[in-house]
Amino acid sequence: MSEKYIIYVDVHEPESIFKKLQEFNELEPIRRKLDAGDYYIPAEKYDLIIERKSVTDYIDSVFSTRLWEEFEKIKSVESNGKLIPMLLVEGDWHFVMKYGKKDRNVVGSIYASLLSTIASWGIHVVSSPALSWTPYVLASFTKWLGRPRYAEPPVYKPKAVSLDELAIRVLCSLPHISVERAKKILKHYETVENALNNVSWWKHSIDGIGDKIVSDVKAVLSHKVKIIETKK
Repeated sequence: MSEKYIIYVDVHEPESIFKKLQEFNELEPIRRKLDAGDYYIPAEKYDLIIERKSVTDYIDSVFSTRLWEEFEKIKSVESNGKLIPMLLVEGDWHFVMKYGKKDRNVVGSIYASLLSTIASWGIHVVSSPALSWTPYVLASFTKWLGRPRYAEPPVYKPKAVSLDELAIRVLCSLPHISVERAKKILKHYETVENALNNVSWWKHSIDGIGDKIVSDVKAVLSHKVKIIETKK
């Protein structure tokens, strides 16, 4: 058994983080192209797989399919240990307020997506104040994981899903839409296309959906996305 925690670092992660991780006595960082996530720490009690995003990158990915694609990979990996999936959001959340000055519904959608990450995807959310803090956050996790062990990074195995499941996931990516609500919507409107074309009528046809939910869903659907290229 290794005396140090192996921490696999994806090849696209910043060199500054990798070099700082090398300074911790308890860690043995290894650069590797990972199938899912940006960091993987295997241990006796639990294995930890982490997707790291800056606040700006997270906000951009909320309004695209990229975030859910990355979550799908994390949830579809095969590991020989008990795996804890985690989203590490890095940076100052006050940045979100620039969106609030224009449309507070968008801010609500961003925070609703964090709840969806936890409740719908089963992925834990933690934060790091800045990139320079992230190595310390990663190192601190190892103290709780149990004894270190050697293991290869988990392999992504796409799960076969039905069109019904995919349709439910599309609706669940919207704010306030749980699996049960998605099923109610699809039971009434039959298709995602028909449901999205009639969002304004959800409050009249679906129990438990009111003006707030309709407003927040519309805010996401009508939001003009400005893609900002960011370096990880």
